[in-house]
Amino acid sequence: MRVVAVTGAMGAGKSTLMAAARELRLPVFCSDKTIRRIRALPALQAKILARTGGISRADIWRVLDEDATFLDLLERWTYPFFLRALFRFVARHERLGTPLVVLEIPLLFELGLDGMADVVVSPRVAEETRRARVLSRPGMTEARMALLEAHQWPAEKKAVAADVQVPTDCSPQESLHIMKNILVRELQDA
Repeated sequence: MRVVAVTGAMGAGKSTLMAAARELRLPVFCSDKTIRRIRALPALQAKILARTGGISRADIWRVLDEDATFLDLLERWTYPFFLRALFRFVARHERLGTPLVVLEIPLLFELGLDGMADVVVSPRVAEETRRARVLSRPGMTEARMALLEAHQWPAEKKAVAADVQVPTDCSPQESLHIMKNILVRELQDA
């Protein structure tokens, strides 16, 4: 089984690249969706609720705005479940004989998971475009962006460490076309 991992900084265009995998009907592991499911687990909700007084994203941000170390705690609570879900996803598709899976993992390098991938793809976008995308998200501020980025490799470092870079400051159709070609090539090699 071939494994393609998509990683990159916030706002770089990972979602655009992942659309290509979905259009090709490839199995996709989405970190963001997985983390949302994990945070919905009753045991984790109880921990978050005890610390924040609520379980919404706004509740979590309210605490993070006052105490940045809470992000470390959230990660310690979340990552064991995340890794278990990731490894189960990959193992299930290996058992099924799936020729190619696509993993969307923003912290691929930071978590030391790049060895799982046959090919690592990173979106590439101008820094000012990326920052504008992130800051246009509801509730995002410069301070919040800085907090999250302090827990990640810089965008340029991720892009350089990847095997392939796909431009995402062009039209979405152009980025999709490039990514589809990468995935089709990997399917042929499977």
